[in-house]
Amino acid sequence: MGLCLGAAPAKERVLAGAQGAGRDFVLLECERVESVEAPFAVAADEQASGGKCVVLPRPATGKKNLGGMASLRFRVCTPGSYRLWARVWWTDGCGNSFRLKLNGKRLPTVGQDGTYKSWHWVDLKMRTLKLAPGEHVLEILGKEDGIKIDQFFLTTNTRYIPAGIERS
Repeated sequence: MGLCLGAAPAKERVLAGAQGAGRDFVLLECERVESVEAPFAVAADEQASGGKCVVLPRPATGKKNLGGMASLRFRVCTPGSYRLWARVWWTDGCGNSFRLKLNGKRLPTVGQDGTYKSWHWVDLKMRTLKLAPGEHVLEILGKEDGIKIDQFFLTTNTRYIPAGIERS
């Protein structure tokens, strides 16, 4: 297998189809989004990988802060069935989920777990995603505000569970 270097634009820190400790994976750093539309933003967070993450902040007015989106473009070199994980930080039970689209197709809601005010990994709780070689677009859509997203980790090893900050 090996690295898919040079296939993706240099600004995307993407390791696609790479082998590491017996696993094939794609690691996406959210602070390197291709596009971001308000109220989503890239913000500093010293506990996030690279010191930044994507946020959908909770406004001081008490109104919901939804809409907008953030998108990540990535390349897969190795076709296969990938399990999708997200490293997230939730405010509370009313700020613990978001929606995704992959190549324009809506995926199940991510989150709705009870771990608040700490970085942790959640998965899509679904079957694996079949990805062909080539370019793909992952869009983050708002469902609840008060969330932070640091990394996405796609792996063909369905038994692998990420812990802490993943490194490429």
